[in-house]
Amino acid sequence: MQKLTSAQFKQKSQIQASLSEVTDEIRKEVEAINSYLEAASERMENLVERHNGLVGEANSFIESVHEGQEAYYESRSENWQDGDKGGIYQDWMDAWAEELEAIGVEVPEQMDEPDLFASDTFTDLPPLP
Repeated sequence: MQKLTSAQFKQKSQIQASLSEVTDEIRKEVEAINSYLEAASERMENLVERHNGLVGEANSFIESVHEGQEAYYESRSENWQDGDKGGIYQDWMDAWAEELEAIGVEVPEQMDEPDLFASDTFTDLPPLP
């Protein structure tokens, strides 16, 4: 073959147009995803900050309750502490001794655009030698 036939040239042009179109659509979609990720990241950051603030508030409450429990427990006699009621109370105190943990969430910052060389490479294929 010395060059592309008219039919092949027409087919190449159609494929080239379709490849170019889908490449543009991919780029637009990546842009839309990145815009969404940026907004979602901000929302997630605000939610995590709110959550962790409430965890801090809950931990302060837990600490306050636990301090009251310890004071009450220590004010009781050794016999009471060593008895059934003291054991049950100790179990209750232990449940209130655990601190809640704050969270951290990583949202991907952006989606990288894939390498879209196929469209350019196909476009650059010469129709003749």
